[in-house]
Amino acid sequence: MSAAIEPLLRVRVVMRAEPKAADRTLAALARRTDVGRRLMTIPGVGSVTTLAYIATDDDPGRFGNLKALGAHLGLTLCIYQSGEIDRSRRISKCGDRMLRHLLY
Repeated sequence: MSAAIEPLLRVRVVMRAEPKAADRTLAALARRTDVGRRLMTIPGVGSVTTLAYIATDDDPGRFGNLKALGAHLGLTLCIYQSGEIDRSRRISKCGDRMLRHLLY
């Protein structure tokens, strides 16, 4: 029985070590830039979200204010206005879908 189980245990050890190494690599990549270090200080924002943001928004200075960045990412509300009717509905869903999902 041990001849069948020992190879499986060795494979399990390797499989558990690989994600840890990948997580360390992603965290190191995310902390390389000043923007990445600042984003990682926000609770709930990890290395994957940080790298997705850096890949999507390579130059944050191109947006005049935070509202323009939110609109670029699709995190603004769709507004329906007609005469006396003024409704705010879902988010606009423009921009990068994966980053919006990670941030929302």
